Amino acid sequence: MVLDIKSRLRRKFLARRNSLAGRQIYELSKVIQDQVVNCSEFSSAPVIGSYFPINSEVMTQNIISSSLDRKQVGLPRIEGDEIRFYEIAQVDWIEQLRTGRYGLREPTKSKEISDSIRLLIVPGTVFDTSGHRLGYGKGYYDRFISHVRRSGIPLFTIGLAFDFQLMEGASLPYTRLDERMDMIITERKIIKVMKSNP
Repeated sequence: MVLDIKSRLRRKFLARRNSLAGRQIYELSKVIQDQVVNCSEFSSAPVIGSYFPINSEVMTQNIISSSLDRKQVGLPRIEGDEIRFYEIAQVDWIEQLRTGRYGLREPTKSKEISDSIRLLIVPGTVFDTSGHRLGYGKGYYDRFISHVRRSGIPLFTIGLAFDFQLMEGASLPYTRLDERMDMIITERKIIKVMKSNP
């Protein structure tokens, strides 16, 4: 039942996101990225993990580029059933990426920094204001976040979305395997999630 509802919601919100024009994605993403780089959680994190956007995802290139002169930045590689994060270098960082599984642009293997990440930028198809998230259904980010948190490593997570991808309250179905975001940023809102909420 939960999986069916998740699947329907995923299709609905992906279709809406995919209907955005490229210019809209660029302009809305710029506002969202500016919000990220100006928040205190970003400023204080020495090591960040991000995703490289595909299709209609919120863009992250500005976040990554603005971080490289003062932070370590890692991008994910899919390895089996997991994602691991590898450091990218300052110079021509986009040229260091290769197309991997699902068409994702992944870093070539360099220094792994998965356990050093203190702030993680997370994509999604839909979020709610209680921090729940629907990704693409493969569970890579949930497993990674769960592993880091169970290891006792402090990790702050920020989900990026366009405003129409945000539902009020604890609207999304979830299971014990689904990890909640600490913050969600859209072009209109910055939501710090109160973890005492369901």
